[in-house]
Amino acid sequence: MDPPNEEFPKRENERPDQWTLAWWNEQFAEVLKGYRGASHAVNRAIADYADTGATVQELQQRCDALNREATTDRAQLGKLQAELTTLRDRVNRIAEFLNKFRDEQKKGGGKDA
Repeated sequence: MDPPNEEFPKRENERPDQWTLAWWNEQFAEVLKGYRGASHAVNRAIADYADTGATVQELQQRCDALNREATTDRAQLGKLQAELTTLRDRVNRIAEFLNKFRDEQKKGGGKDA
C-alpha cells in the first residue's frame, strides 16, 4: 500500500467507472423522489393547516353569534315567563272569583233565577 501522501493524489485523478456512476445516478434519483414526496407532503400539511385554521375561525365566529342569539333568547324567555306568571295569577284570581260566585249562588238559591 502506498503512503497516504501518494494515495490521495492517485485517487483524486481516478474517475469512477460507468457502472458506479450509473449506481450513483440511481441513488440520487431515489433521493430526489423522496425529497419531492416529502416536500409535497409538507406543502400539503401546510395547506391543510391553513384550511383548518380558517375553518376554526369560522366556527368560532358562528359560536360567538350563537352565544349572542342564546343570550337574546334567554332574555326573551325570561320576559315570557314573567308574562306567564302574571297570566297565571290573573287566571287564579278569576277562578277564585268564579268559585266564590258559584258558592254564593248555591247558598243564596239563585236570587236572579
